[in-house]
Amino acid sequence: MKRLLLFAWLWLLTGFTSGSATLLGPLRWITEHGRAEGWSEGYESGVARLVMALFVIVSFAVALWLTRCVLRSGARHVRLGIPAILLLCAGSTLWLWLTPELMAGESEGDTTVAGSFTFGPYPSEERLRELKSRGFTGVVSLLHPAVVPFELKLIGDGRKAAERAGLEYVHVPLLPWVGDNRESLGRIEGLVAREQGKFYVHCYLGKDRVRLVKNLVTRLDPDAALAVPDRLAKHERRRRLKDGLRWERGAVAQLGDGLYLTPYPTDDEMMSYLLPGTHGGIVSLLDPSNPEDVPWIERERMLLEQYRVPFTSIPLPPVEFTAEQLEQVARRIAGMQRPLVVHAFLDPLGPRSPATARLAELLSAMDAPPPPVASVDPESEPATESVSPAAEPGFLRRAMPDPRSVVLLGPPLLLFACLAAAFAGWLRKGRGVRAPYTRKIFHFVIFTAAGTLQLVAGLSAVVLFGGLVSAVVLYAVLRGDGYGHYEAMARPTDAPRRSLFILLPLATTAVGGVLANLLFGVFAFVGYLVVGWGDAIAEPVGTAWGRHRYRVPSIAGVAATRSLEGSFAVFAVGGAAAFIGLSLYGTSLPLAAGIALACGVVGSLVEAISNHGLDNLTVQLAASGVAFYLLA
Repeated sequence: MKRLLLFAWLWLLTGFTSGSATLLGPLRWITEHGRAEGWSEGYESGVARLVMALFVIVSFAVALWLTRCVLRSGARHVRLGIPAILLLCAGSTLWLWLTPELMAGESEGDTTVAGSFTFGPYPSEERLRELKSRGFTGVVSLLHPAVVPFELKLIGDGRKAAERAGLEYVHVPLLPWVGDNRESLGRIEGLVAREQGKFYVHCYLGKDRVRLVKNLVTRLDPDAALAVPDRLAKHERRRRLKDGLRWERGAVAQLGDGLYLTPYPTDDEMMSYLLPGTHGGIVSLLDPSNPEDVPWIERERMLLEQYRVPFTSIPLPPVEFTAEQLEQVARRIAGMQRPLVVHAFLDPLGPRSPATARLAELLSAMDAPPPPVASVDPESEPATESVSPAAEPGFLRRAMPDPRSVVLLGPPLLLFACLAAAFAGWLRKGRGVRAPYTRKIFHFVIFTAAGTLQLVAGLSAVVLFGGLVSAVVLYAVLRGDGYGHYEAMARPTDAPRRSLFILLPLATTAVGGVLANLLFGVFAFVGYLVVGWGDAIAEPVGTAWGRHRYRVPSIAGVAATRSLEGSFAVFAVGGAAAFIGLSLYGTSLPLAAGIALACGVVGSLVEAISNHGLDNLTVQLAASGVAFYLLA
């Protein structure tokens, strides 16, 4: 009975934490893709239910594994630590859900339909008072009491806040994908039919449930369209772009006085921020010679013409661009009248937009005021050197994960790192696989995950993942001899400095990742993959088939050798990894193949001459640098 209760408790904690991450991660990405592809609501609901079913199965399996770890471990800190960590993760997730302002980056802002209904995320009491002052008569909450505990609490808080603001509170609970919600949708129909009042309709993030009701209102009133009524125009024009503002496809970056770089706006973002004309003209970097870009360009052009907003097309290839193209585009934009909004399609500073990321650097440099001229006393102390642009706070801001990412992304990444460590330890202790193989299996999994995260979620996710992996590795070192993960990483040939040659590569990996991002930006992922695949395969190949060995420098008196066979593996497999990564990044296949070949050659040569324990640093920098200079 105790075992069953323990499992139920751990499953509850695991399910709540991972469920939140699934809702805002995979499920969100799938539904947004479906809407972009025109899926029907029924098909979308079916896919969402399938994802939720898979989540239940996976969370059940994870909770079962964690329960076995607790019951089988003889270490008291493990038996208490696993439930404590899960409780901390669940508590942090609950705190995040109970703090809607921290989730503001996930919301899509406000949309008004037919003048009587405005849709958006959960409003604060200050927001409700503002709505009251603008003539709103009621607030419609789509939160559901079954989403415990946070929506149940927010329903009560919202009701009290609406009463204090003098607004009618209408509770219409909705749970998309779970039930048909006929009764609740019928109440919405009643609000539309009575043609009285002005309502602010919200769910939690202003996304799925709000979209459902928005579509219903539009169907009920065929003349309804997304519009900013005259009486709201003054308020809407106060909505300002700002540096770091999150749009659906990425973040907004302010490059100078009145100059903004954004992703392609959604309808809501276009209506809220651009059509009122507050931010001046629009420049599209999409390419009219690319058939995939043409519909987006023409759609935007027609809409902006209707609202008399200046529109200019200045195409910039998203990946295969030259320095001359960048310079020409930057100078043309810098000479245009401000305020001005420049947009690509995806996150302009993200890993899939190298051209706009470089353009942002050029425009920022052009917009920066010249340094003040100061008189220098020849006998005074030398002037302090200026800080490198890469080391300025902008880099730190991009590198540091925000609280939402830590709470939602941290637990699944920690679980992933623990599962990788447990698998390597099981191979070593349970199956007798030699340390050179188990060490590199763990190495391969971690570096591949880091490269994927850099491509998908950006630098801050890699920083978070790196911190969690470091904690897992340090724990293994503290446990020492006999612990499965430690034995999976510690080479017998490194004795008596086995721990040193776990910690040294860990430190050099972190330093290499930071330097690669500072120096080569988004192309750091190439270094991750070349090291993660090429260096991972080199040691097992050398152990199994290395016949032509050579000595390499080492420290602490530990003799170290490598083999020509292992170095060739770095070239072949590292190059293949670079090719796959660059292809996924969007580089054309012929160009990706040429750059990958160069990365493989340089990576293998650098690995061959690197000090034992330092190759994670040197190969990362070499491969990332090659990709940067050949592609960017």
